[in-house]
Amino acid sequence: MRRPLLVALLISLLALPGALPAAANDSSSGAGDILKALRPPEGQQLVLKAIGRGSQNYVCDQATATWIFRDPTATLNQHGRAIGIHYAGPTWELFDASRVKAAVKVNVPAPDPTKDIPWLLLQATEHAGSGVLSTVDYIQRLHTRGGVAPNGGTCDPASDQTVGVPYTAVYKFYSDGE
Repeated sequence: MRRPLLVALLISLLALPGALPAAANDSSSGAGDILKALRPPEGQQLVLKAIGRGSQNYVCDQATATWIFRDPTATLNQHGRAIGIHYAGPTWELFDASRVKAAVKVNVPAPDPTKDIPWLLLQATEHAGSGVLSTVDYIQRLHTRGGVAPNGGTCDPASDQTVGVPYTAVYKFYSDGE
């Protein structure tokens, strides 16, 4: 009796828009190895987990006819409500007025790199405010869906200017508490 109820619950959860990145299993198809490579240093504690929904924005390079990454624009969500934004820098800003800017430390291809942008470990380079992000040292971008440049990376310089490619990702923020 319990098994059919559990199956029905799982099916209904997966049917929710955007539920898959949040529910992604860390041990699924190669994810375990990726997560090992993206582990923050010892002593780092998880202080925030949020789902990013938005676009990876690309501009068509006139000289090479290829899409060049410009910036991300995304809303950070937790428990179904917006808690902040993510934009160029890369920068994450919460509505508590705290902000962190970071640089990529480790870049690992997603399990399906033809469709999904890489998973990252980033290290903080700047902070602002006194809220949750003001002490963040490391950020993981995991379980990405989408965001890859269109058309295999090529574009038409005569007509293509910029394009936003939808993506979702799980962002985990870590701090040593200091």
